[in-house]
Amino acid sequence: EGSENLELIPWVEDIRIQYTRYRKKEQTYLTDKRVEIISKLGFEWASLKDGRAPWSVRMAQLKEYKEEHGNTMVPSDYPPNPSLGRWVNSQRLIYWKLMDGEDVERLEKKLSSERIEELNEMGFVWKIRGSEKDWDKMFDELQQYKEEYGDCSVAKNTDPKYDSLRKWVHSVRGLRYRVKNNIRQCNMQLTEERIKRLTDLGYEWPKERLNMPRVGWDARFEELRQYKEEHGNARVPRYYDLIPSLGTWCATQRSEYRECSFIVDL
Repeated sequence: EGSENLELIPWVEDIRIQYTRYRKKEQTYLTDKRVEIISKLGFEWASLKDGRAPWSVRMAQLKEYKEEHGNTMVPSDYPPNPSLGRWVNSQRLIYWKLMDGEDVERLEKKLSSERIEELNEMGFVWKIRGSEKDWDKMFDELQQYKEEYGDCSVAKNTDPKYDSLRKWVHSVRGLRYRVKNNIRQCNMQLTEERIKRLTDLGYEWPKERLNMPRVGWDARFEELRQYKEEHGNARVPRYYDLIPSLGTWCATQRSEYRECSFIVDL
């Protein structure tokens, strides 16, 4: 398939969307005459589920966008292909829900680890708000928190007004793990200068857990217990940056539990 086919895809997708509106008698630019003309061409109105393009097509469109613009920051209202902009935003939303451990089983079917890696290799930006200004703003908030409470242990404070600061601190811990283990970073950058600022402020890095070797069941259970103490629940995200293997271990326990329950029911 040539690039000319990729240019036609947005129009085809929009036609299918308009046809859905046409059938529901909603406002659309499709008239009876236009539907008749397109139908005579042998056009398949429902060949793509819900008018959505498959992953491979979206990736090809994103690659083409990057070749032209030098990045993957497709605007949500990108005129040549608005649906690509919406798809890009959708991937970010799904990714961060996975990071937070939300509806993991369902969302992993939409954005698997293989797909995340594929997007990473293309230089996909998962967090748009990772500018210097944003980082400094959150650092100032952490500094104010320490002045008020005497430490940087935001994770243990359940006050809703610190929700955004807790999430930021959690992401910083995950980035430190990536820096130490040479893993590709996918959102804001954690430079040595930023690490020093946080350390000088008195932020306690979980050094003993940054290079966790392969451990047994009891050790994993202890990690889970510590996670619950810190976060108030045992819903470890599948892609938990601080201890990636803990998220995988938890998913395995759920899977094995379901299998055991099935055997007992028999």
